Amino acid sequence: MKQFVVLGLGRSGSNLLVNRLNTPGSVCFGEIYHPVDIYLQFPVPGFEVAYPDGDSLLNSLRVRYDQRLMQMSTRRTMMYYALLGLPVHACSTKIKRDKDPVGYLRALHTQVVARYPAKHAWGFKLFLHHSSRILNYVCANPDYAVLILRRRNLLARYSSKKKASITGTYRIAAGGSSSGCDQPVEFDPIEFRRLIRRDDKLFSQLYKKLDKHGKTFHEIEYCELGSPEAMAGVFAHLGIEGRASEDIRVQKQGSAYDMLERFSNPDDVVRYVETNGMEAWLHEQSPRLQPA
Repeated sequence: MKQFVVLGLGRSGSNLLVNRLNTPGSVCFGEIYHPVDIYLQFPVPGFEVAYPDGDSLLNSLRVRYDQRLMQMSTRRTMMYYALLGLPVHACSTKIKRDKDPVGYLRALHTQVVARYPAKHAWGFKLFLHHSSRILNYVCANPDYAVLILRRRNLLARYSSKKKASITGTYRIAAGGSSSGCDQPVEFDPIEFRRLIRRDDKLFSQLYKKLDKHGKTFHEIEYCELGSPEAMAGVFAHLGIEGRASEDIRVQKQGSAYDMLERFSNPDDVVRYVETNGMEAWLHEQSPRLQPA
């Protein structure tokens, strides 16, 4: 069975891409190396999974507790899980995974092959800042095909990221309410410049890693996620025949397609992008699914 990894950053349409890669011929998981959660659909022996439905029990607590949990010692983390009323084995799973991330991935591969004998490929998504050990591993390992997902309109990614951090909503299931995600956010030029620098640094480091190992990759843009042609290119890179799933189980958060409607201080946004030659970022095509 072929293996692949989706590399990118949050608020770039990664949930939609993962959804589209779950087809009769392939299976794709979410953030199995998230610092707090493990997004997986079935247990791996020795690495029991806390969230079998793939949706985090910590979602409502994410903004308040993520950084705190990541900085705690093992003993204090387990006590904290118990205090929150969460299964303690979730903590032990995280500890095992973090001690041996490559071993966890190998165990998962064995289980996927056994569980999905009819599939031709499996993969997972990995954000560039989640696990440097696994990022180095998949970039150097010839067995892993690499898909890179980018949202080059960083103004759009900034507004989405800021809104998610405020609302605590990072994923909305199809048919769910997105009304709470329509509230405009304040544009902060210093914060925005910081995001641009971080994005540039992370992707620059990624391309250097891939080049160092002579690794080929396929890149897809946020706006292309609804394109049958673009998805056909993804499956061609994976070396499997397939058609992207249109059984979409996630939806866009918020309804403001006009970029300036996403901000409470649109004049500041216009002034900043015009000063820095970023006017093109005032418009972004939504990756709505197109008829095949």
